[in-house]
Order: sequence, then C-alpha cells, then structure tokens
Amino acid sequence: MKLAKYTLVGIYLVFFSAVLMLILNIIWSITQYDNFDLMQWLNYLIIGLNAAYNIVLAIINIINSIKLFRNNDYNSLRKYMKLIKLGAVPYFLVNFIFYFCLYTVGFILTLGLAIFSVITPILITYLSVLYTSVYGIGFTALLYKQKKLTAIQLLIHVLLQICFILDVISTIILLVKNKPEKNLSIISP
Repeated sequence: MKLAKYTLVGIYLVFFSAVLMLILNIIWSITQYDNFDLMQWLNYLIIGLNAAYNIVLAIINIINSIKLFRNNDYNSLRKYMKLIKLGAVPYFLVNFIFYFCLYTVGFILTLGLAIFSVITPILITYLSVLYTSVYGIGFTALLYKQKKLTAIQLLIHVLLQICFILDVISTIILLVKNKPEKNLSIISP
C-alpha cells in the first residue's frame, strides 16, 4: 500500500508546487519586474519536474495494476482503487477551485484572451484522473473475468472511470456491490 500513499502524496505535491509557483511569480513580478528570464526558467523547471513525476507515477501505477490483475488479486485491486480514487477527491476539489479562480481572474483581466491558457491545467488534471483510474479499470476487468460483471457493465464502468466526477460514482458503486473477499487460506481449528 506504500505505492498508494506515494501516489497521493505525489499528486498533492504537484498541485502545491503549482500554487507555490504562482505565488513566486506574483512576488517576482512585483519586486523584480525587469528580470523575468530567471523566473521563466524556474517555471519551466517546476512544470518539467511535475510532469516527469506524474509520468513516473502513472507508469508505476499502470504496471502495478496490470500485475495485480494478472495475479487475480481482487482484494489488493479493490483496496488500491478505494485508497487512490477516494483519497484524490480533495485534490481534485481544491485543484478545480484554485484553477477556476485563477483563470476567472485571468479571463477578466485579459478581456477573454486567457481562455486559451486553461487547456494546460485541465490536461494535467485529466491525466491525473486517468492514472488514478487504472485500479478501477483493473478491478472492473477482474470482475468481468470472474463473471461478476457483464460486458455492458464493464464498458459502462470503464467509461465512467475516465470521466471527472463519474469516476468517483463508479468507484463507490463498485465498492458497495463488491465487498472484500475473505482470506480462505487461514483455516481455524
């Protein structure tokens, strides 16, 4: 479960580094308005490190999800899905509020020209949704493999897992309908 914790810590660090970058940009623009090159390179560095960290986390989580699916590890897939998807909800809420406020101000200040700069945070956030959904997709595939879901149910849950807000609804439905399996390897006397 360390991977789930590292993933959650990672997405929160990425977000808070973006907030820190914004604060530094504001301070820098007020105090050092004549030397913008250094701050621009710092922005690129932070964005690059965040992107690299997200990519590494995504790859590790995808590999882990595939491994758990191949091993038919029902309980671990379920547990990872629950921890990562539900643990990321506060991140997505704060992320949405932050970027909504930031780009609303930018939209107003630029008389609508800032609308094009909204794409980057939406893309980064959406990529986070995708890699936090790999366990939900793996869990639904395992349920289908075990004949606990039909092909239509599998398709619906996979589609829900890759959509904002609907991914959480799908996760809750899957958790409620599919309880953890009992460990049958322990035999009491």
